[in-house]
Amino acid sequence: MKQSKAVEAMKIVHVYKVAPSASLHSRAASTCPNSQLPLTFFDVFCLRVPHVQHLFFYEFLKTTPFHHSSDDDHHHIIPRLEHSLSLTLQHFLPLTGSLTWPNSSNKPVLNYAEGGGDAVSFTVAESDADFYRLSSSSSGENYYHVTEHHPLLPTLEVSHERAAVLALQVTLFPNCGFSIGITTHHGVLDAKAIHLFLKAWAYICCRSGQHYTLPLELTPLYDRSVVHDPVGLEAIYSKQLLDLDRGPNNRSLLCWEFDEASPDVVRGTFQLTVENIEQLRQLMKTEMAKTNEQLHLSTFCLACAYVWVCLVKAGEINDNKNMVLSFPVDFRPRLEPQVPSSYFGNCVGGKVVYATTKDLVGKDGLVVAVNAIGEAITSLHNKNEVLNGAEGSLIPYMLMSFWHGAKGGSYSIAGWVVKVLMSFWDGSSSSAGSSFSLLGWVLKVVMSFWYKRALAGRMYGVAGSPRFEAYSCDFGWGRPRKVDWIFTNLGNSTIPMSFCDTRIGDGGVEIGLLLKKQRMEAFASLFAQGLRSHYDHIR
Repeated sequence: MKQSKAVEAMKIVHVYKVAPSASLHSRAASTCPNSQLPLTFFDVFCLRVPHVQHLFFYEFLKTTPFHHSSDDDHHHIIPRLEHSLSLTLQHFLPLTGSLTWPNSSNKPVLNYAEGGGDAVSFTVAESDADFYRLSSSSSGENYYHVTEHHPLLPTLEVSHERAAVLALQVTLFPNCGFSIGITTHHGVLDAKAIHLFLKAWAYICCRSGQHYTLPLELTPLYDRSVVHDPVGLEAIYSKQLLDLDRGPNNRSLLCWEFDEASPDVVRGTFQLTVENIEQLRQLMKTEMAKTNEQLHLSTFCLACAYVWVCLVKAGEINDNKNMVLSFPVDFRPRLEPQVPSSYFGNCVGGKVVYATTKDLVGKDGLVVAVNAIGEAITSLHNKNEVLNGAEGSLIPYMLMSFWHGAKGGSYSIAGWVVKVLMSFWDGSSSSAGSSFSLLGWVLKVVMSFWYKRALAGRMYGVAGSPRFEAYSCDFGWGRPRKVDWIFTNLGNSTIPMSFCDTRIGDGGVEIGLLLKKQRMEAFASLFAQGLRSHYDHIR
């Protein structure tokens, strides 16, 4: 089986602890607060959300130094990456620290050694797996089991009481290339902040680990005063987490883990070229001319709508119920006042849109999808309303954890039923705000059943953004051959997709998907056929 072959081909060579370089401390430390970084409501919101994982593949070309042998790889590539990482961490000291949630604090805290005494786990491994197959970006032609990437990813040290922030793994594929796997705790930073760190690391590595000051656009901003919390979301989210699972004092730092993907789920990569995007845009302009309706025609909106329609059609669900699509939103430019682009931490939210199956698979399905997504995006233009309704944003994650039973301490449905009965026996309904009130727990159990049964196969989740320009992360060996967002922990209720820029950096969009193989093949056919028919339509 491919999964076991991938695991057998992996050999851990060494696990390092990389600390920030002491030589840079005096220059870099001034950008970080002293030994502790406060968490904002964005961070607390993401505390139990599954870890963020990325995988970058780099190919040894004829022009690549030290590409001839495994010994050269170890003697040159690893020291260069390790040394430049040490220099970079002086600008990103919080990444070396640990999350805790002391009993004396009403929210988690991130502590790190001001003098650079903490370190990041840096694993070096070797693999005999097929580098070119794992790093292929051939659109719709190369599928492989969802778990084949997992050995290339580092494990983050996390317990109920303490959590590391960052773990890295470099895996060498002798005479072929190497991969860099990144795992981060979502309670500290979002994807934009991760890419800020990676680009800073690449910037220093490209300069052979010299003592370079980072340019302003790569210098992290730690000032928490730029994030305003006028309605007290930090306290609301902290209370919801404290009351969850083993509440009313649950301070667990373990992320929610849902059902593992089915054995027949495969990973596929697809691309929309600049020409494809322009074809879709012209098609929508033609439809707008017919109805005088204004549509939001950004690249993300068009790409997201097209993929969503193809996925729904490939699902062959014959009813008229709602399909649900969620996508992330970077709130930095959308808050009032704006948060600087280099802000380090979480500053991300999400938008959810709905459309019926009948409408999405119909003749005007693409128009329906573009309109729904576009309206959600344009609604963000009113900065005073961006956070409206945010008080209940954690509820969907809670419902998922109730059903699936997370490592973080949540239980199976049977466990929740027992807990409901116990709450009744304890007579805790005397406290209206108690997390153990009978009515509250019954509602949660019923809602979790509804979530599982009503939305299974109908939820589509987007991660990433082409604006991150992930393919620009050049550590000195050229642009990545392939960049992957890794979904290890979303369960079978949500169909995940990732959006990224392309290797050639021409404004196209690369899409990563996890689907059962039969549905992936159906999607690939619809994806290609749709682009051909749209091209013929506008000729």
